[in-house]
Formats: sequence, C-alpha cells, structure tokens
Amino acid sequence: MSALVIFPSGCLDDDAYDQQVDATESHTPEAGKDDAPELIDVSNVTDEPQPAEEPVVQTTIASTSGRSGSGSSSSSSSSPDVSRVVTSGDYTEPTGTIIGNLTITGATTGTITLPIGLTVNGNLIVNTPDATVYNYATVGGNINIIAVSVNTWNQYGNAGSIQMGATNATFYFFSGNITQGISLINPCNVVIGLNATGLPQITLTEDAEGSDINNLGSEELEVVAGANVTVTGNVTVTFANQTDLDSAIAVEALLIASDYVDYSAVTAALALPETTNAEVVAKTTAINDAIGALVLQSVIDAADSALFASSASKEAHTLAGGNIGDVEYVAVEDAETALNGALSAGPQVQGDIETATADLNDAISALELATAGL
Repeated sequence: MSALVIFPSGCLDDDAYDQQVDATESHTPEAGKDDAPELIDVSNVTDEPQPAEEPVVQTTIASTSGRSGSGSSSSSSSSPDVSRVVTSGDYTEPTGTIIGNLTITGATTGTITLPIGLTVNGNLIVNTPDATVYNYATVGGNINIIAVSVNTWNQYGNAGSIQMGATNATFYFFSGNITQGISLINPCNVVIGLNATGLPQITLTEDAEGSDINNLGSEELEVVAGANVTVTGNVTVTFANQTDLDSAIAVEALLIASDYVDYSAVTAALALPETTNAEVVAKTTAINDAIGALVLQSVIDAADSALFASSASKEAHTLAGGNIGDVEYVAVEDAETALNGALSAGPQVQGDIETATADLNDAISALELATAGL
C-alpha cells in the first residue's frame, strides 16, 4: 500500500524535503498497519551496507514502596511507573500492561514505536526532542507530548486526552478514540489523515498562536480556538471565548434602545468584528462596558423632577419665614449641587445619579417638615 505523506510548510528546507519525499517508506510495526509514513534521511547513505544501530535504553521501574531500580525492558510490570531513557537508535516498547505511568525521554534521533498490544493504565509522557514517535498503544490516562522532532507524532491508539506541548512539531492523527480531545499548548501543525474517523475536538490555548490544522478527511473536525489558527479542509472553528460573546449579545437583545439617554456606544460595540478569538474577547468587553455605561431616561427624568421640587421647597420655606441659613435649607442646596454634578459628569454614571437624586429627595422632605413647623 502506498502511504500518503504530508510535509507542513516551514518544517523542511527544499533539499531536505526532496530527500525525504524520494526516500519515503511505509512504517509497519504490525501487519495491516501501513498508513503512517516513516521518513528516511538519505543524506549519509553509501553503496556499502550499513549496520543497524542498536538502541541504547536505560529503564527505571518505580516500585510500590517508592524505591527504584534499573534493568532491561520487560513485557509487563507489576510496579506502578516505568521510565525509559532512549539515548540512541530506534526503540520499540514491549507489549504488555504498565499499571502506572510510562515516561520516555532521551536524545535519540531514531524512531520510537509504542505498539499494538501495549496498554498504559496511567499517563504517557514523552520528551524526546529529536525522535519520531508512532503510538498504537492504548493509554488509560492522558498523553503529554513535551517534545518530539519536527516530523513527528503519529497517533493511532486510544487515550483520555492529548496535550501537544511540542513546539513547531507535527501531530498526525490517523485513528484512535481520544475521549477528552487534543489540546495544543504551543504552536504546531496538525494533520488529520485521509481516512480518519471519530475525530477528537482540538483546543488551542493562547500560547498556540500560529498553529496550522489540515483536515484531509471528509469528517468534520471541531476546533476551539483560543488563538489565531490557520485551518484547511472540513474544519469548524469555534472561538474559545465565543460563549461569553453570545451571552453579552443575548443581554443586549433584551434592552430597548429608546429607554436610554444614549445607545450609540452599544450600537458601535455590536458592529465590531469577531473573526479571531482576540476580536471576540475585545467585542465582548466593548459590549459589556457599553451596556454598563447606559443611563435610563427615566433616571434623568426623576433627577429633573427632584431638582424642580427642591426649588419649590426652598421658596416655600422662605415665604413661611424660614431662613436660607437654616440647616435643612443648606442641606437641600448641597444635595442639589451633588445631583447637578452627577448629571454633568462625563460619562454619566446611572448609579451616581440615582444616589444623588435619593439624597436630594430626603433633604427636601426634611426641609418641608421644618417649613411646616414655622
């Protein structure tokens, strides 16, 4: 079977790209599993046969009592956690069950294969900056890809979730049930295989700005973008903060523009673009701020009524023989000054106007009582 090979832009220079295209072979760790390409570097190939490089692997198995020891690879482990350090060469993890976590690190530039028949009940952690990884294993927990080479992670097996933290690497998804989806922590490329089904949701964090996602298959891929992303193929992008924007728009829809003194800021906020997550966040903030700054016309009308009543109460007080220096009279004038200040503020704050109006009405009531007692 011929293998489909995708080289994301920016990962290879022209010479290296030509070499790898010419030398592409199928990676077949088990019978029937020949969809994933293995990229062979032919830059150092000679006419004479070259001996295969033996992998250099150090194994650490954490015991249930917390002590650790070193030894060779084993097909299964009754201890919780297993760590492999692959210094050089290609490495295939033995089949079997690892009860705890499996951690693979090392400086190898070879290929690491996690085969069918391998089950990791815990988490899988991989930090191999120069290695290419083929993962057919079933992982009960989560997969944390800290670093792999630029060409690089090929996913076939099941897992709870995958965190792609490797920067500028390429994540190929061919199959597997990833129940909680894939999170892109840093910028990288994602390629969905031609025949991939049951696609997991892909979520981009803010730090994954500039990632590229290419869906070669026909099934729709859902992307939740917390950063700008380039997408190709059947991809639906939902911005990470879209729910907040939808809520702000729903609140605005309940308002009646004519009830407010000035609705222009809300109208302008609603017209802002929302083509990126950053724009979605900015638009949400603008709408909420504009709504928060609205002033009901009824509040202004109530303030005007209080000012009119205060003038009448002062005049009645003096006509009844009261003095403009009386405490109650001065209190009304002070309350008038405060309310006029709230009305003339730029921008007006509805809460300040309402408070000043209530204070003035209280002062008027006190003045009227004093007038009645003259």
